[in-house]
Amino acid sequence: MNLSPASSLIFGSTLSSGSSSSGTSSSGSSSSGSASSVSSISSVSSLPSASSVSSSDVDDDSSMSSSSTMSSDSDDTMDRFMASQLSIDWTGDSNLDRDIPPQRKRSSNRYAFQFGDYLDCNYYRKFLCQDIRDVTYEKSQDRKSVFRSHFRVPLKTIDDLTEMHIRNGWVRYTGRVRTNFQLSIRTQLFIMCALEHMGNRKPHCQFETETNMSASSHLHFFNNFIVNMYSVRSEYVFYPRTMEELQVTVHDYESQHLPGAGGSIDVVHVKWSNCPAGDYNKCKGKESFPSVAFECVTNNSRRVLGISPIQFGARSDKHISFDPTVELIKKQWYKDVEWEYYTADGELKKEKGIYFICDGGYLRWKSLICPYAGSDEIGQRGYFNTNLESIRKDVECTFGILKKRWRILDYGLHYYNMKKCEMVFTVCCIMHNILLDVGEDQGLNYVNPVGRGGPIGRDGLFLEGPVELQQRVGRDAITLRGMKAADRADALQWMARRDLLAAHLEYCKRH
Repeated sequence: MNLSPASSLIFGSTLSSGSSSSGTSSSGSSSSGSASSVSSISSVSSLPSASSVSSSDVDDDSSMSSSSTMSSDSDDTMDRFMASQLSIDWTGDSNLDRDIPPQRKRSSNRYAFQFGDYLDCNYYRKFLCQDIRDVTYEKSQDRKSVFRSHFRVPLKTIDDLTEMHIRNGWVRYTGRVRTNFQLSIRTQLFIMCALEHMGNRKPHCQFETETNMSASSHLHFFNNFIVNMYSVRSEYVFYPRTMEELQVTVHDYESQHLPGAGGSIDVVHVKWSNCPAGDYNKCKGKESFPSVAFECVTNNSRRVLGISPIQFGARSDKHISFDPTVELIKKQWYKDVEWEYYTADGELKKEKGIYFICDGGYLRWKSLICPYAGSDEIGQRGYFNTNLESIRKDVECTFGILKKRWRILDYGLHYYNMKKCEMVFTVCCIMHNILLDVGEDQGLNYVNPVGRGGPIGRDGLFLEGPVELQQRVGRDAITLRGMKAADRADALQWMARRDLLAAHLEYCKRH
């Protein structure tokens, strides 16, 4: 074992003291060896430098080292132990004599990330910059403009939505957005892309080149946009809350000889592309694909007045009819609203209770009036069926407009969460009603769809009086056996109300 002069000096003194304490015997005990190792360790911190060791000390050390070489095997073991102790750093690192390699420096990214400037993006330069903004305001009023083709709504509506987001605190300042102007422009770009995703089903990743903002930012804002707009749905989708608002809806149907009607009701099915396997059988009903169903109430102007909670597509209309809007007209003050009608003899009478017009798939409630089943095309009942079915097409047209205007509904809902699907459909209805308000503010004269395809008054159908109908038992026959008393009374009132409406229509057309 090769040691430095300083270390051999210490070892020599330690070994000589150990041998003197044990006498002249050549075998040392384990306790003496341990004591010598402890004393040598404590003396390491006070080692003299190589320059301070004199030549005489070196000679003495050489003599001591030669004497220790002739010691016993136990002394050799102690020397090896001491040598191993010197190579240990008591701070926790080992191998002090070995060179520690320098820490590897991280290489720079091949493509460094850079924050894009949304004030230089395509959408800002084409639609929102100060030089062209006034032109965009004017052109976006046209339904066939490029702006409306992308975002479905005029620029004024986007400004209103931006103001709503800022006022409600739905958007915030960031490290790169510090002024009101920057916050407003950035929010407008996000809203435009969210509407384009709903209208054209454009992926979020394609918005990066148009707005200089990442796809993850657009996805995050779209999710917040759906949740925030769903939270204020009661401000845009609601049934008339006052008598004045209700009279506007009732008057439109009364002009088509359906007094007391408060809207049309039907169920729409929306494709659920990401339906879980466990719910596949629940969602696949009359459609060839899994779907979710919503029951909607609309007026003759195609405004959505009520939306039921989301339902599985395999459920029938009879089970979905228990929605809040139907319960509203059955139990609230709407059931006491009076309306007038004519009997077959021309006598003016009054009836209470608002009702909806529907197809034959609903329950027999007096608040839901459907056509006669199995009736001939001629006669009082057939004439009533033709008139009611033509007026009820407003709700069917509304569903078609929703799916073609917002392609996210037509292409299928790509969400696993049913609540997310419900919120997306509700937001589409909200934007649909907002567009109707925009059309009314612009003074557009939409053609009233009520009565389209209805019977013509000059067709000579009732010139010789109504045709005598044969008494026949069809699908409308009510089996009163086994029915509860309340259901039996409601079914009888439903039949009586439909008959008086048919008589009212006959009298009005003849006079």
